[in-house]
Amino acid sequence: MSVRPVEGAQGIPVAQALAPLDMSGLNTLPDCSKLSFRGAPWQIVGSDSQLIVFKLEPGQEVMMQPGSMVHADEGVKPSTSLRNPFGAFMASEDIFRLKWKNESSTVKFLSATSMFPSKVIPIDLSVYSGITIQKGSFLATTGSELRFETFFPRSLTECLGQGNLLQTKLFGNGICFLCGSGTIITKTLAAGEKYILDTDCMLAVSSSVQVSIRRAGGCAMMFCGGKGLFNTEYTGPGLIVFQTLPACKIGALFAQGGGGGGGDGGGGGDGGGGG
Repeated sequence: MSVRPVEGAQGIPVAQALAPLDMSGLNTLPDCSKLSFRGAPWQIVGSDSQLIVFKLEPGQEVMMQPGSMVHADEGVKPSTSLRNPFGAFMASEDIFRLKWKNESSTVKFLSATSMFPSKVIPIDLSVYSGITIQKGSFLATTGSELRFETFFPRSLTECLGQGNLLQTKLFGNGICFLCGSGTIITKTLAAGEKYILDTDCMLAVSSSVQVSIRRAGGCAMMFCGGKGLFNTEYTGPGLIVFQTLPACKIGALFAQGGGGGGGDGGGGGDGGGGG
């Protein structure tokens, strides 16, 4: 079905039919401002560097990454736990888990945010326990159980497709909150449906999805197209979540800026080249 835009106010085109996003089967994150799960309400606030606010009944607790707390009401007390430290270390997560528990007799509030500018993505682990996540993307969970497991990909193609020698799976219950940057898109694949994605943009993939690689194109495309030799191919059924501005791209931008500054100051390559 083709869509012919018409001129709207001040020359802005207005679609007469479904927009491309609606037709593609891709979905942006829903409004999470008033969602709740199993008696533990939470709200995601903001547009870019998002904040998540938890409402804690007496005795309820939230587990989160150390350093992510923004505020805690009086009566909400922290404690640390050491669970599966090897798995957490290999997953590039902190080996200690920080639990914040409402030890008062009234409702209290707690908020948290990521250590880098990002959006917060809720994942229901009662549905997607065993989901593969990007390293360092975990923020918090309302569940009582959380376990990281690292594993070697089943094949070389899966290793290249995921972009890392070791992959991270997340097991548990309740709602888990991940962090991703840029625009967050979800795609639910039908059985046998294939989807091509930039390897760096993967944020989370459900355990039912098969991962492999596909050559980026001919020689000119592979060496001059800016996407490397391979792209990742996902085969359904299952869920994939991806981000448009992964941490590695943000780091590359900062690295470029830092390198230029060092050269101008005489400490970089430009400064040391004079003989």
